[in-house]
Amino acid sequence: MNTKTSVLVSESSIGDTLRDLLGKLLKNGEVDSVFALRETRQKGRYCYSLITDPALISKTLPFHPVMPVQGARALSDLTITEPLTRPVAALLRPCEIRAFVENVKQSQGSMENIFIISCTCPGVIPASKLLGEDREDVLANHSGNIRNACRTCTGFIPGPQADMTVLIASDKPHDGTVIYLNTERAVEIAGKLDSLPPETGKPAAELTSGILEARKKSLKDLMRDIPAPADGLQSL
Repeated sequence: MNTKTSVLVSESSIGDTLRDLLGKLLKNGEVDSVFALRETRQKGRYCYSLITDPALISKTLPFHPVMPVQGARALSDLTITEPLTRPVAALLRPCEIRAFVENVKQSQGSMENIFIISCTCPGVIPASKLLGEDREDVLANHSGNIRNACRTCTGFIPGPQADMTVLIASDKPHDGTVIYLNTERAVEIAGKLDSLPPETGKPAAELTSGILEARKKSLKDLMRDIPAPADGLQSL
């Protein structure tokens, strides 16, 4: 089994590292725009934006634990009439990638010219929980507030469509940022980032096996508690 893969490692936080990366992609002309999450003028509300100005990258919130809308839906709206003519870096969670792939299969979008940056996903918090004054406390207790669907999701590592994968969810806490280079395009782009030379590291699956087992158990428990069809309406 191959136990090594190409990664970028930064001592900076995930948010700072990704904002720096996205800014460089725009400035260097590697992409024409960035599809990412940002906070609106109303505190606690978020939206996906298509950003072309490198100066506005500082406003993005890469993989902030909220999903105001499915990113797949927003990308489909952008590409349903015709493929993108200029490259776009899109930050998508694994479930959003899967949904977008299904949309593309049904001719509801195109993956052409989309450079996908994903993550090992720790789950998202329902958007309604972040509208109150206690949002900082909610964010601090991330694991206790994520969606039930996220607790049972075993597909939290993105598939082959992701060009880069950021290690967020992992069995052991880690400082800094680790970014996996999954495609030749990702390796090519990484080679142009003098500040982050590629290194070798363990595959994400090896660093998240404990999370996978916990998610499997949660899913099993959920399925056990769902009433069987034969139980009838009284069981509901």
